[in-house]
Amino acid sequence: AMRRLIITEGRAAPTGDDNNGDGRPDFAYGGAIRIEEDASLSGNEIVLDRNSTRSIGQGGAIFNDGDLNLLRSQVRFNDAPDGFSGGIQTEPGATTSLYETEIYANDAVFGGGLGAYGITTVGRSAIYSNRAMFGGLGGGIRAAGASSVTTLTNVTMAHNEAGGTGAAIQARNGTGFTLNNVTIAR
Repeated sequence: AMRRLIITEGRAAPTGDDNNGDGRPDFAYGGAIRIEEDASLSGNEIVLDRNSTRSIGQGGAIFNDGDLNLLRSQVRFNDAPDGFSGGIQTEPGATTSLYETEIYANDAVFGGGLGAYGITTVGRSAIYSNRAMFGGLGGGIRAAGASSVTTLTNVTMAHNEAGGTGAAIQARNGTGFTLNNVTIAR
C-alpha cells in the first residue's frame, strides 16, 4: 500500500488505435495513475493534484480497470477536458472504494468528479465543486452501464455543476445506485 504520496501535473497522452481517421491514437487513460485489469492499488493520504488526460481522455487522475482503495485522500483539480471522468474513472468489472476522501474541482465532459461504470463505493467523504462541461452529464458523479453499481454512505455533495443534466449525479442504465445519509446541496 502507498502512504503519503503526492502526484501532481501528470499528463496521459493518447495511445492505441486511430478510430477517427486523423492518423493519431484517440484515447488517453489516467493522467496520474492507470490501474490495469487484475491489478490493485491501495493508498492512504494520497494527493492527486492537477493531472490531466489529452484527446478523448478517461480518468484525469486515475483510470481504474482493476481494484482501487483510497483512504483519507484528495483527488483535486484534475481534468479530462475532452472526455470522461475528471477525477477517477471506474471501468466495468473494476472496483473503486473511497473512504474519508475528498473529490473536488475536477472537470470532464462526462462525470466531472467520478465516472462510475463498475462497482463504486464511497463512504464518509465529500464530492464538491466538480464540473461536467460543454453540455456534459454528471458534474459530481456519472454512473452508467449495465455493470454500474454505486453506493454512497455519509457523503456530502455540494457545488457540482453540469452543462447538461445531473449537476450532482447522473445515473442511468445501471444495476443500482444507493444513497445512505447523503447531503446534496447547491
